[in-house]
Amino acid sequence: MNNMTVLLASDLSNAFETVRSFFAGRVTGNLLFVPTAAIGEGWYPVDAEDVQPFRDMGFTVTMFDASVVDTVSSGFLDQYQGIYISGGNTFFLLKHLKRTGFFDMIRDAVLAGKLVYMGSSAGSVVATPDIGYARELDDPSLGDGDNTGFGFVDYSILPHMDHETFGPIVTVQLAAWKSSAGEVRPMRDGQVIILDGGLEKMITMADL
Repeated sequence: MNNMTVLLASDLSNAFETVRSFFAGRVTGNLLFVPTAAIGEGWYPVDAEDVQPFRDMGFTVTMFDASVVDTVSSGFLDQYQGIYISGGNTFFLLKHLKRTGFFDMIRDAVLAGKLVYMGSSAGSVVATPDIGYARELDDPSLGDGDNTGFGFVDYSILPHMDHETFGPIVTVQLAAWKSSAGEVRPMRDGQVIILDGGLEKMITMADL
């Protein structure tokens, strides 16, 4: 697992400068953008706000919604250097990642150091060992009852602590989540957890 490169944000739109700083001087290449969680909530990422910043970093971006395909073919990820999974409904996202076989492909490629993983909100929650704790924020009926996440980190992530709308809700949930989900890392919208080469740190704009 020391080969993993994982970037987890609460809200990537507030943390693009942090991500851009991380990739400065690094090879970028092809990025697969997965908007499935957003589609589960009835919205779609805005190109200028959510996609163009990745192009500005040097990525060639391809959109891919796992909810509209039956299966993902073997070797599909070989052409990509990075994957970004957006926010939205975590349960809907996980259901379709597993239904298509995409979940195992992503996990194996990331653990082997072949694919950089980036997630925001739901994309970060699904990187934890178990997403069940998110049922107080996301509608679990959109999932299939299988809550096992990627396990790229060994704790639960609580995003949007300072969000104008979601902040009060997740603050109330924090105490309950700590007792039911083990270790919980609360995150403000400008923060990014970075795992790179066996090292882990949480940084914000102020750290750049």
